[in-house]
Amino acid sequence: MKTLSTLFLLSSLTFGCASTRLAGSGEVATPKRGEMLVQRGAVKAVVTGPVSIHAYSAYSGGTLFVADAVTGSDRDCQVASHVAAGEPLLAGRVQAMKVGVGKVVCLATLGNRGVEMLWHAKEDASLPVLFAHNQ
Repeated sequence: MKTLSTLFLLSSLTFGCASTRLAGSGEVATPKRGEMLVQRGAVKAVVTGPVSIHAYSAYSGGTLFVADAVTGSDRDCQVASHVAAGEPLLAGRVQAMKVGVGKVVCLATLGNRGVEMLWHAKEDASLPVLFAHNQ
């Protein structure tokens, strides 16, 4: 039963938001998705905002946190001190987060083992978007 539940969850993550439309437009939003394998004692960037993200791991041992996005790379996560304020990645559960403009979701590993995580994100129309205006 656990295997069946896991397969259902993974297929939901993969295909669940494939037909999502952007609010107020005729365009179909393309969800971002991926799989991450983070070695022990490492911190990696997942995705930059504004997005709503769902993350899943079969095992615990990691922490999801949000940092300021300067470059949008792993470096932003490595210099951040937000790990203590993050959410532990719970085994066998889908965790949801909203990430605003100028922020990046990060995954940090805890203890002596790495973490594998599946995730998908889509643009979140409810979060503010910053536009650069050239005069």
